[in-house]
Amino acid sequence: MAGTTDCTEACRMEGACAPVDGVCTATRDTDCEASHFCRYGGQCVLSDDRCVATGDTCETSWWCEKNGTCTHTGGDGCYDGVGVCNTICWGSGRCDFIEGYCRKSDAEDCLASVDCILSGRCDEADLICFNNSDASCESSLECQAFGRCESQSGTCVDKSLPREERFTHRNHCSALAACWDEGTCLASPTRECVTAESQGLEPWMPPPYPGNRLPAWP
Repeated sequence: MAGTTDCTEACRMEGACAPVDGVCTATRDTDCEASHFCRYGGQCVLSDDRCVATGDTCETSWWCEKNGTCTHTGGDGCYDGVGVCNTICWGSGRCDFIEGYCRKSDAEDCLASVDCILSGRCDEADLICFNNSDASCESSLECQAFGRCESQSGTCVDKSLPREERFTHRNHCSALAACWDEGTCLASPTRECVTAESQGLEPWMPPPYPGNRLPAWP
């Protein structure tokens, strides 16, 4: 029944505050204007049963300033018109769209990637960037923060740890919105995502996220 639908989170995030036939639905401009998607992504205007962006709201959104999602070309959200591989290029250096896949194009793409800076995945393979040298590990933030300074099986590890503990961190932090939003990009030994500054390093933030859509929310 509609009365049992809890729309608290949908209201906060996307302005869908009213339970209609069991579905959280946007019904008021004020709900759209108060939503997370409005403040960050420009989706501030009620259209039918949802909150959408316009040219004006895109230009004033936080994500416009942060990563260039400043135009409205149809649909609900704001866009920046970048190429299909830009997000993967940003993260892992695979910048060219070839035969249906995003692939590494040259060594400079590997060196500029977030994975290289964080985790030492700076070396070229045929199609991807990965770790193949102690030198790449030694240049990484996670070497400085957690001692993962030697290459083993394509990953930078701390070889002073028992073998079964060397790979347990499995960097996942750069895939989360909090990495480019707050800088919590380093994967600690306990799998927490932390900033460089919290580990006694110089403050570091990744380059602006180049996605052509709003990233997943934290």
